[in-house]
Amino acid sequence: MSSPLVNRMRCNQIEPKTNSSTMNLKKLIQNRFILATACALTSSISSFAQGASGTISSQQLNPSLWQYTITLTDSGSTDISSLWYAWTPDVSPYFYLPSGTLSSISGQNGWTGSAVNNSIQFTDNGNADNGNGLSPGQSVNLFYDATFSPATLAATAHSGLSVAYQGALEGSSSTPDFTITATPEPASLGLLAIGLTGLAVCGKRMKK
Repeated sequence: MSSPLVNRMRCNQIEPKTNSSTMNLKKLIQNRFILATACALTSSISSFAQGASGTISSQQLNPSLWQYTITLTDSGSTDISSLWYAWTPDVSPYFYLPSGTLSSISGQNGWTGSAVNNSIQFTDNGNADNGNGLSPGQSVNLFYDATFSPATLAATAHSGLSVAYQGALEGSSSTPDFTITATPEPASLGLLAIGLTGLAVCGKRMKK
């Protein structure tokens, strides 16, 4: 049998190894936590740097055809060279425009476009490959004609949901998903003005 003194000596020899192993494990966990936090922070900063917003208006060309104008604005701090309108990789069914015929797809300042299923890809042809497109704070108008009405467009789920890219479509960093919102038609604004005027007149008469 071992004496108490021998047992203490054995314990003293083992304990440093156990403590060293535990400390190494703690350092490994801490390093991995720091790395994961840094990656998440970098991703967050990158997403914040890239941003876009947009509005869409319409004009009726004939009883079954409307022209739509998208005003795309770079609201981030990096350039935008392409837009996939009415499409994202995140929300089913991924292509969001109503059924109908799309035509006359174009844009200002060298932007062009083409229909892809129920969506439209717009690209700044001169800058999509090198990532030098729409600058922060700038806007560009993009156009398309469609056989669906503004009411049908507004009633279609996710119809304005889109994503913009710094360079080529799906080949460069992108903005978070954003929604291109509809602006009131001139006729609607006119009716609203008439209604407000009527209410004001009625209010004056009631006071008298």
